[in-house]
Amino acid sequence: GGGDAADAVTDTATAEDGGADTVIDTADAADTGAVDSEEPDAADTVEVDTVTLPGFALTCGVDGDCESPCGDGRCVDGRCRYAAPASGCVVPLDIAEAPDRAECVAAGSASPAVACLRCDPQIVAEGYTGLLLARDFDDGQLGLTVEKLADTPATWAVSARRASSAGGLSLHFGQPQGGYGVGARAAARATTAPIAVPAGATPTLAFEVWLDTEETPGFDLMTVAVDRGGDAEPVVLWTSDELGGTTHGEFLPVTLDLQGVAVDGMQILFEFDTFDGIINDFEGAYVDTLRVTSGCCGGEADCFDANPCTLDRCEAGACSHEEVAGCCLDARDCDDGDACTKDACSAVGGQCSATPIAGCCHAQADCDDGDPCTEDSCPGDGGTCRHQPLCCEQDLDCTPGVACMAGACVGGQCRYTVACCEADGECDDGDACTADRCGEGGVCAHDFTAGPGCCRPDVLTERFDAGTPAGWTFDAAVANIGWHVQASGEARSGTSTLYYGHPALFYYDTGGRNQGSATSQSVRLPNAVEVFLTLSALLDVETAADRDLVRIDAVVGNTVVPLFSKADLAVGAWQTVTKDVSFFAGQVVRFRVSFDSVDGLRNSTKGVFIDDLRVWSSCRPRPCETSP
Repeated sequence: GGGDAADAVTDTATAEDGGADTVIDTADAADTGAVDSEEPDAADTVEVDTVTLPGFALTCGVDGDCESPCGDGRCVDGRCRYAAPASGCVVPLDIAEAPDRAECVAAGSASPAVACLRCDPQIVAEGYTGLLLARDFDDGQLGLTVEKLADTPATWAVSARRASSAGGLSLHFGQPQGGYGVGARAAARATTAPIAVPAGATPTLAFEVWLDTEETPGFDLMTVAVDRGGDAEPVVLWTSDELGGTTHGEFLPVTLDLQGVAVDGMQILFEFDTFDGIINDFEGAYVDTLRVTSGCCGGEADCFDANPCTLDRCEAGACSHEEVAGCCLDARDCDDGDACTKDACSAVGGQCSATPIAGCCHAQADCDDGDPCTEDSCPGDGGTCRHQPLCCEQDLDCTPGVACMAGACVGGQCRYTVACCEADGECDDGDACTADRCGEGGVCAHDFTAGPGCCRPDVLTERFDAGTPAGWTFDAAVANIGWHVQASGEARSGTSTLYYGHPALFYYDTGGRNQGSATSQSVRLPNAVEVFLTLSALLDVETAADRDLVRIDAVVGNTVVPLFSKADLAVGAWQTVTKDVSFFAGQVVRFRVSFDSVDGLRNSTKGVFIDDLRVWSSCRPRPCETSP
C-alpha cells in the first residue's frame, strides 16, 4: 500500500545519545509482510542528527586517537596519556553522560575544586598541580638564566657527570671538562623564571645537592636565595657552609620553608662564588630534582620534598611529611649520645648503626677484665680502659702509665707509690747508670746514662696499650678531633695506638683547617753510644704532598729538629721507619708527632695512627760524626 499516516517514523534521538538516531517503525498490521512498490514519500525519509559531545575521548586504540588541542598524546593500554611540556592541561570532564572524555584547560587556570591547584602544562600535562616549579634537567635544557659574575670558563650548565634523577642530568657549577680551578675567582648565578604563587599557598623549596668544594667557611660558597622583586636585596635561605662544603660523595636533600618569604613572581637564585683564585681544584656543585611546592596537592607528586627520610603524602588536598623512624642522611643524624659507640649511617636515606668501640668505658665497672693480676680503671666517660699490672717478675712489669706514680715489683706483686717531686734530690734511685731528676709535672725521671759499664738498649718504649703514657702532652682537641691514645682495630700491635682524628667517628673533618701535636715525656739519651728512634705509622690521609702534613721532630730545649716528614711515610699502609738520633746522645730530648690538615678539604678519611714508638741503643760507640 501507499505511505499513509500509519507509516510515520518516530525519531527519538537526543543531543546526549552521541550516536545514530533510533528509528521506530509504527506501521500497522496491514503493512506486515507486504512489499511496498511505491516511491517513498516524505514521511518515509529518515534524517540523521549530527551530535557534538563536549571535550575529546581519552579511550584509544592507536596514538593517532590521542590528538588534542593540548597537544598530541600516546595510547597506553587503551588510554591516552599526555606528557609535559604541552600547550594546555588535559582535565577529565566530570559529566556522567560523557565518561572517559576530557577538555583542554589553558595554562594558569585554577582548579574549580581547589583554588591553589592550577594548570601548568610545563610541569604536568594531565590535571592540575600543586607544584610551582619542577626541574630535573633531564631534557638537557637549562631552564634558568645564567649570569657570570667573573670572566672565567666556570659557570652553571647542564651536566651528565652526576645526577640523582633517573635521566642522568643535573645542574652543575664548574667548567665543561669538570672542576672550577681556573687560577682566578670563579663565580656565576643561575636564576629561575618568575614563579606564580597562588593565594593561600605555603611554599617549600626542595632540591638535592652534591658538593666537592673548599671546606674553609666563607670560601667557594654556594648560596640559595629568593629575589622578591623591586629594589630589595635577595633573601638568603641557605649556604653550602651548612654542609661544611662537602657531601662526601652523595646527593643530600635540602628543604627550605618559604613561608614569610615567598611572593607572587618571586625568583630562586643559585649562586656560586670562590671569592679568590686559590685552593679551587675541586669538582664543584651539582643541583638536581629542583621543586617548589605550594603545600596544596592533587596527588603525592605535588608533595615532593627531596628527603628520603620522610613519607610524602597528599591528604585532603594538603601535603604532609612524616619522618621515617631510624632513617638518616649521614652520620650526624645518628649521634646516640654514647661516647663508646661509633655512629654511622648506612647510606643517604639508610639506617643508623652504633658499633661499640673496643676498650671504651663509661665507668670502672666497664673495665673488669677478670684478671687478678691487673688493676682495672676507667679514666672517664668515653675513655679507654686501663689495666695496670699487679703481678710481676721485675720492676719493668709495673709501669703504671699514670703521672706521679712509680711502680716496683715486690714479692711478685706490683707496688705503686706517689712519685711526684719538687727537686732532683728527691728522685735518687740508687742506680749509678741513671741520671735522676724531677721532670715535668713533678714526676721523677731516671734517665739512663752510658757511664762505665752502663748500657741499656731500651731507652723508651711506648706501645700505647696502657692508656696515655706518663709525661706525654697533647694539644687541645677541636670538636673532639686531635691526638688521643685510642683503642683501635688498626693497632699495629696490641690494642691501642696514638691516633689523630675523632675517637668515635674516625675522621678528622672539622669543616676547616685543623692541626695538633703530641709530645713525649723528656728522656735523656745515653751518652757516647749509638741511639735510634723507631716507630710505625699508618697514614689514612690525602696523598697530596702539600696537604695533611705529618712530622716527627726532636725537641731539645727550644730547638726543634725535623726527623721524619710525610714524604718519608707511606699513605694507606703501616710502615716502620728508623732514624739515627745519636747526634743528641747525652742530651734531654722530647719527641713530637704533629699533624696539619692545611685546609678543610677531603678530611673524611680516618687520620694518622702511630704505634710501637721506641728509642733504643745498640750500645756500640757513637760514630765520630752523626747528624739528624
